[in-house]
Amino acid sequence: MENNVAYCLLAEFDIDQGSTLSQQYPFPTGTDEHLLADLMIPEGAHDQNEDWTIFFLNQTPANTIAPPLDSEAPTPFIKHRRTYSKVLDQEVNPKPQLLYVLNLVRTKKDDTVPRGALVKALAICSKQPYIHIYKPILLLALEDYFQSGSPSILSRLYDAINNINFSLVPPISRSEKSILRAAPDRKDLFAEKWSHSYFKRPSDDSDVLSSAFEDDLTGNRRSSSNSKTNNSLEEEFEEKLKRTSLGFSDPPSESIGHQSYLETIPVDTHYYKTTIGYVNVDYKKISLPTRVPLATFDEEIGDVSWTITHYFADALKYSIINLIQTFSAHPVPSSPMHPHLHTSGASTHPIILLFNALITQKRVVFLGYGKPASLVTNFVLAACALVSGGGGVLRGFIERAFPYTCLKDLDNFLMIPGYIAGVTNPRFEDNHAWWDVLFNINTGKVTVSSQIEPVHQLKHNILSSPSPIPTYQTLNSGISSQHTSLSTPIPSSVIMNQSSSSNSVNHQSMHSNNHVLSSPPSRSKLGISDSFSSAMSNASDDASITTNQKNENNHRESSDNIFMNEIMALINEHYGEAHIRARFADLVSSFVKIASRYEEETSPNGQTSIGFPSQPFSNGQLGSGTVFTDESNRVRELSANAFRIEGWQETATYKNYVHDFQQYLKTRAIKDIDIAHQIHRLRTAKGMNPTEAHIIYRSLAQNTETYEQVVEIIEQLSPHLDGLLPLGFGLLHPHNSVRDAAMDFFIKLQSYPLGSLQLSTLNAFYRLALMRQIDHRYGQQSAQQVL
Repeated sequence: MENNVAYCLLAEFDIDQGSTLSQQYPFPTGTDEHLLADLMIPEGAHDQNEDWTIFFLNQTPANTIAPPLDSEAPTPFIKHRRTYSKVLDQEVNPKPQLLYVLNLVRTKKDDTVPRGALVKALAICSKQPYIHIYKPILLLALEDYFQSGSPSILSRLYDAINNINFSLVPPISRSEKSILRAAPDRKDLFAEKWSHSYFKRPSDDSDVLSSAFEDDLTGNRRSSSNSKTNNSLEEEFEEKLKRTSLGFSDPPSESIGHQSYLETIPVDTHYYKTTIGYVNVDYKKISLPTRVPLATFDEEIGDVSWTITHYFADALKYSIINLIQTFSAHPVPSSPMHPHLHTSGASTHPIILLFNALITQKRVVFLGYGKPASLVTNFVLAACALVSGGGGVLRGFIERAFPYTCLKDLDNFLMIPGYIAGVTNPRFEDNHAWWDVLFNINTGKVTVSSQIEPVHQLKHNILSSPSPIPTYQTLNSGISSQHTSLSTPIPSSVIMNQSSSSNSVNHQSMHSNNHVLSSPPSRSKLGISDSFSSAMSNASDDASITTNQKNENNHRESSDNIFMNEIMALINEHYGEAHIRARFADLVSSFVKIASRYEEETSPNGQTSIGFPSQPFSNGQLGSGTVFTDESNRVRELSANAFRIEGWQETATYKNYVHDFQQYLKTRAIKDIDIAHQIHRLRTAKGMNPTEAHIIYRSLAQNTETYEQVVEIIEQLSPHLDGLLPLGFGLLHPHNSVRDAAMDFFIKLQSYPLGSLQLSTLNAFYRLALMRQIDHRYGQQSAQQVL
């Protein structure tokens, strides 16, 4: 088993020698010790009582771990040593895995020493992206070192972290993570996995679980003799319907098929709880409770803030909301204009400019002069989370990120194409040759370098002639766009009794509340008119109203600016971090789909390597890929995105996505259809052909045979996109064949715990429609046996 932490490092500031790396355990890293010391004790550290930073190793030759020369290296590290010995052989492992370094630096006033203060820093190096869980033990260990000065502190820290047993962490797939993060307030998702982990754990792991959690499992839980007898799925479903119709909410223990273990699991399934046993300088054992996040991706390093908090509230808890609020007030300079960056001309929003800079691999610097190093660290990590879709869509940004760096590291990170750096030295602002775009945290100003490499024209001109791929308009379907814009809107929601069944029958945009978590506010509440909503779906060319009434000339806003107007409205309405991240994940996904269509139309063979082939529903064949409403919509979207698509195609992130999508095609559970395309059709299409609707529901039912298929379907039904509601409309379709196919899908879905849990969130009106449909087919006596 691989160690949780690879190295423990200690740095100190000496009045004569400057920052020095005084201790390395269990053996030297083989990297530049002076550089490590400068990164551990950031500029201006003496002005802060305490500061946290994150930086990475194995990015450049100067900070790549070298194999230990000592053949007597500790036995537990033999596997680790072999892994990093490959660094010397670039053909075997050209890109060693990153090591994430969590660093704590503290300044203590002491009149007996020169300059009147002691500055010491303690860091740990790990491959685990959730490195922030070790913050409490770092605080204790560094305090012990201030008291004793004993090098044994590092060995005790090293042993304490590596003794944590993570073998009981339930396995969570990538799709399951997407479902977990989409519902941060739902604490019972995938509870069946936890029942396996905790009730079948080995008897000798008492030190692994927190004492509080242990008590809940033993002394405080209900006894099996007092627990309710398990209800069958059909009785439970019927009870839910009765409770909902009477106005009661479902108890958490009844929100999933298997009730018995839910009553006994007192955890939030978004986290794995455990303890760290640390022996302090007085040889007293201290148990530190901690929890490992299970819903974060590898591009999210450190502590993710899921609530709206000020960035000084908690060091190393970064937030996309804080990033947006910091740079939204200051206008972007109009010159020098760059086609990769200014996709809306001089009116390009600063956050969109940041997105464009990162997606096209420009060199980006966040400068916070006189600010804590933790602050610039947070902005770099937040930017990586924003452009990667929380790590759920794109990857590769962390590899070129330097959350905190300094002038001594300049030559090293300048060799990294498209680096993303956080600095506190004001010299960076004056030297335009070092960066392409600079974000000044102090002022909120965004500066485009006067020396940025120019781009003069597109490589392809596909807008002069109609596309060979048909649109829905050419097929006379009258259906809304599949992927119309980077800012495709989240459907608005209002109270259930305000929506009509006719809207449901026609598969129009969602206008009813299915009482799921994180549903967006009504557009009227956000000050967004119907014409604004129409502009966001590109159904009308002359929509011109924005949330802040900024468009005084009454011309149509760009899709990017409309998207940011809605984001700002959501933030002003106090929507949380999880919701905003979900919106940016939608933005990144839409960009990739439009890029896929662009690639189809520009490649010699008319194919794409990053998406499904684009085709609308025709002659009984389901559609797939990115299909536009009409030709004008195609021209508008491809022309608006052409420059940044071509810029993205030259980046390492693009190559990563090509690889990831090809792997997805090989491993996906639903192989016959583009599931995202079908669900998007059900969510947004108007006047859908009954034949298409029937085939979509029939295909969904046929692809609900395994747990993995159910997970892939639920992944596409995020709460902020109204969950199961778009699929529930099929239960009210005027054609009986569509209603029957929808019923078959829901019957199969509820047979899985995850599906049953999702079905419990569906509006009672549609659940009653499902029951009536079952009664109609099977009769009242047999309906209960079906469920």
